[in-house]
Amino acid sequence: MRVELIVALDKRLDELGIGSFRSNAEDAESSVRRETSTLLRSQVAAMNPDNFIVRPKRRFVERYAQEEAWEKLGDEHVAELVHEVAPLPTELTDEAEEAKRFDLLMLHLQLAVLHAEPGFDRLKEQVRSLVGMLEDKSNIPMVREQLPLIDAIAGEEWWQDVTVPMLETARKRLRSLIKLIEKVHRKPVYTDFEDLMGPEAAVELPEFRNVADRNRFVTKARQFLKAHETDMPVLKLRLNLR
Repeated sequence: MRVELIVALDKRLDELGIGSFRSNAEDAESSVRRETSTLLRSQVAAMNPDNFIVRPKRRFVERYAQEEAWEKLGDEHVAELVHEVAPLPTELTDEAEEAKRFDLLMLHLQLAVLHAEPGFDRLKEQVRSLVGMLEDKSNIPMVREQLPLIDAIAGEEWWQDVTVPMLETARKRLRSLIKLIEKVHRKPVYTDFEDLMGPEAAVELPEFRNVADRNRFVTKARQFLKAHETDMPVLKLRLNLR
């Protein structure tokens, strides 16, 4: 998603024909582009080339660990980043899941703004709903510090002619607060149909009787899932998406 954001920003800045004169808005979009590419480059630079998952893709990692590789992304670069580099593990400290989900939501919104997508209103309401729940946490100092922004986003006026830099500022200032929202407990769904699956039956797996073999299998399974965490089926499971 961040690679797509960089490409979309490059296209927009090219269309604006930036020369010696830059408006404040164009400077702000250039800043978002620069910060996004710096973040991605740092993630690539933190990939361990001796890791058995990274090693076969080492040439891609070494290429995109360099700053100049991010100056202009063509179709070939995008394909390499998305298909060869993005699935690889980085040794940067992992962040809270809630913050990363909020990042993803805001990335969708930024792209909706750049592409003028019809899904913008739906994404906007998701953000307003989240921020509205933060308003109830105003007794927490870190939330109280961001109340002016929270109140603005929860309203309607802030969204008139909203820009990518505005969304980026909101993402950075609020992402660490999302974890404070209590998880919503869904009401149980009751059904009255008969279970036709029958009683459970124990299945013997002789190859896993040995604890060492079972632990080895779990380790391999985790490594496989980590290597494919950006594949759509795995990503949907991780993010609880349909």
